[in-house]
Amino acid sequence: MQTRNIQIWKLDKLAIVAFVSLLFPLAVSAELWKFQPTVTLEERYEDNLRLTTSPHESVTATALRGNVAFSRLTETGGITGRLRADASHYTGDDQIKSNTNNVLFTINAKNKTELSETGVDFSYKRDNTIRNIDINAAQDPEDNIDNDLDAGLVEVDIKRETIKLRPKMSYKLNERTALNVSYQLSDVKYKNNVGSALFDYDRHVVRVGVGRNLTERDLVSFGIAAGRYRAPDNNDNEVESYELVVGYKRALSEKTIGEIILGANESKQSSLLSSSDDNGFIVRGKLEHSTEQTRYLLEGSHDLQPSGAGSLREINQVDFKLRHGFSTRLKGIVNIRAIQRNTIENDSEERQHYLSIEPGLRWKLTRWWEVGTGIRYRKSKHSSNADSADSNAVYMSIGYSKPYTSD
Repeated sequence: MQTRNIQIWKLDKLAIVAFVSLLFPLAVSAELWKFQPTVTLEERYEDNLRLTTSPHESVTATALRGNVAFSRLTETGGITGRLRADASHYTGDDQIKSNTNNVLFTINAKNKTELSETGVDFSYKRDNTIRNIDINAAQDPEDNIDNDLDAGLVEVDIKRETIKLRPKMSYKLNERTALNVSYQLSDVKYKNNVGSALFDYDRHVVRVGVGRNLTERDLVSFGIAAGRYRAPDNNDNEVESYELVVGYKRALSEKTIGEIILGANESKQSSLLSSSDDNGFIVRGKLEHSTEQTRYLLEGSHDLQPSGAGSLREINQVDFKLRHGFSTRLKGIVNIRAIQRNTIENDSEERQHYLSIEPGLRWKLTRWWEVGTGIRYRKSKHSSNADSADSNAVYMSIGYSKPYTSD
């Protein structure tokens, strides 16, 4: 079974890369490529990296991070993406591997015509369950690097590979109304995860919706979705889910946009050991503000999401990202995330809470050089454990970034 899963995993990756490559010609033309390479060296200290309630040691880490953002935009579409690689060395905790490396590759392609817009979002991420790749506070508010909804779920450090693919299409039915269709694949594999309570899984979701502009500032939408989650190694667990949602989006001002989505969902879980049905509600909200000096993004949701725990989880989540320029050289950064995970099986009431607060500062020494510093507080609490785990971290970094354009 393990050999067959590896073969399917390799075939899936080849098929996905081929599919994305076929879309590239839709978006490219004679326009110039733009690149933004960045190299960052970071020193970090953390007193409870594994977020464990058991006795533990503090760790220090040295990380070298390389990142290349690229784009090629035209009047009818384009390509944007990034390639990032991290190499880190840890000392202090015998249960943490001394050396680790993470890789992230994302690409977004789109093509527009008079009546339609097609596109695809693709990402490949290789990281660890504890030292995941999206903990860096330097990300922009709109740069969502695949938020890790399993943060704080386990105390063991396991390699993880994640592939996500989302082809999408929007077609104008008339001047005010558009039909939107998308498919999303999420495929996650863990390495040496025996006994870790983590399971390989895949999830497929198809969404169909209609959006209508009531005015230049107001948009209403209606949508349906069907999904299937599979974790074969967890007693052949499968979850079928369905949702029905309505949404309202409004430009509150030239710089601020708000959105609210409400709906209902139904899930049917089955495995070799049990089966259950569950009904719930959906709430998703977003508030986005952007000026030259200040940008923030506030998002919240109550929804069903895939998890490495071997089943879908009912997740309450709040994310807040703030970037504020105090001057042309000094910038303040705040990242806050709160997650509550609930099981959806009728006979279980397990709950898990996770909180992360990360403020930081960035100072441009020159046009290309930047130094940064920040702190991070994290807290994790499981209903099966009377104690909670806390972690405090501090870091300093120096980075070099120089954009350029192809000839």
